[in-house]
Amino acid sequence: MARPIRWMLFFVLCTAASVQLTAQQQVRPESMADLDRENQRLADMIIRTVDENNSGTAVPEIQIGGFYFKGYEIPLGTYWSQNLLQSLINGAGRKFKIIDTYSGGLTASASTASLANKYSLRGEIVEIGSMIRIYTRLVKMDDVSLLAGWQSDFENTPFLWELLQTSGSSLSNVPRDMYEPDSRENPVTMEVGGNWMNRTIHANDVDWFLVQTNGPGLLSIEVEGDFDSYLEFYSGTGYSLLDENDDYDGNNPRIQYFTSEAASYIVKLRPYSDSTGSYSIRAQLLDMDITSMEPNNTRAQAFEITLGEPVTGYFQDEDDVEWFKVRVPSDGGLLVVYTTGNQDTKLTLYDERGRKLAEDDDSGSEYNAKVSTVAVGGLYFIELTDYDGARGLYTLHTEIRDMLGVDEYEPDNTFSSAKPIDVGAEPQRRTFTDSSDVDWVRFTVTQRGYYGIRAQGENDLSLDTYIELYDEDQDLIDEDDDGGEYYDSYLRVRLDPGTYWIKVSTLDSEPSDFYLLSVEFLR
Repeated sequence: MARPIRWMLFFVLCTAASVQLTAQQQVRPESMADLDRENQRLADMIIRTVDENNSGTAVPEIQIGGFYFKGYEIPLGTYWSQNLLQSLINGAGRKFKIIDTYSGGLTASASTASLANKYSLRGEIVEIGSMIRIYTRLVKMDDVSLLAGWQSDFENTPFLWELLQTSGSSLSNVPRDMYEPDSRENPVTMEVGGNWMNRTIHANDVDWFLVQTNGPGLLSIEVEGDFDSYLEFYSGTGYSLLDENDDYDGNNPRIQYFTSEAASYIVKLRPYSDSTGSYSIRAQLLDMDITSMEPNNTRAQAFEITLGEPVTGYFQDEDDVEWFKVRVPSDGGLLVVYTTGNQDTKLTLYDERGRKLAEDDDSGSEYNAKVSTVAVGGLYFIELTDYDGARGLYTLHTEIRDMLGVDEYEPDNTFSSAKPIDVGAEPQRRTFTDSSDVDWVRFTVTQRGYYGIRAQGENDLSLDTYIELYDEDQDLIDEDDDGGEYYDSYLRVRLDPGTYWIKVSTLDSEPSDFYLLSVEFLR
């Protein structure tokens, strides 16, 4: 945890002394080795200074203190002081003792006589534009006068910026980043297609960016951070709000905006509340032309797609409706239509005469929609919207799948007709004939311990299964819905020897995949 500075008055007194600081040429650090060289050069100068000013018979003593950034310890300060300590200990021609600050050494409250020929070496780190300066001060402990001072100047490279970060995210210890100050009138340029930019949000901070595209495509602004942030996206001219986003991925926002030509945009990132912390941001332009499918906002304008070939589209605004049509060549099988991506989609399926066949919101993976119907040769129409009216990408899939029919374990729809399954055996491949179908299975436990019961889709990760576990008296022991991956059910339960019954059902309105049922001994 960062520790506040305790020597502020001490530094004020030192700074007031009429001793000129020795400057060094600015260095561009890319590694610890670059810092080590400058640290060693400083140690050599300190050794010479102490030796030149030693007029007494007593061996000089130097106490090594801390180097603080805005009153707090940071990795750069700790590294600088500890490396300086080591360099002085190993320095050639050293004629003084080293006292570690944290070993209970010298104190400013000791008598003046006892502090003669004793020094304190400490400093502070400041940010000056794009430069980081480390002030090092050698102070006489008997009269608190500044004997000598040095300044080490470094370019604020990404490597050095990482060493400036404090731990935690309280309002008091998150530093300004290397791109400050910035504003709406003076935004930081974010290169499209460039690397992640590392920045911070400190107390009362808002960050501004200028993004310039060189042609059409889908502009994607992505954020990864350790606090809850909010993105606002504006036109470069006129400053009109085009889009905004809060929680695309957890606490991280994302903006996706289709640009039809070269243009400039302003991006504003702010904390959702009073949170602070570090984050990374980048801009990418995806080569994508959505105009080839537009306009397709009505059934009459439906864009024809090929069965089995996914298409990627983009919701342009909250009122955008996407219409597609797909031709099924012959009767047979199950027509399954679903979306993938990070949008909360809604699907409605119609036949050629406009009759609604199916409608769904969240039966697919995550918040994606999925509908299905028994396939009959002919033309089908698909209406696709975003449930929340959010902009963003989606991918639409159309497939013909085999009708599942009745599996080899039927009839098994009741407790009394349950079919056996062995613990540790290969998973049983089963089907739901429809949304109301249930499968009963029984197994025998011979060893007390923990057991895992899983029902997962064979091919379709969005198949939503449900498990219930009963004892021989048909009393419910435990149940699970989505304890496995995606919508798979997985039950981990401790069992004594005996016989148990599993009831497996589905929450899908039209299940369209086999599922695998297994029972395993865990420990």
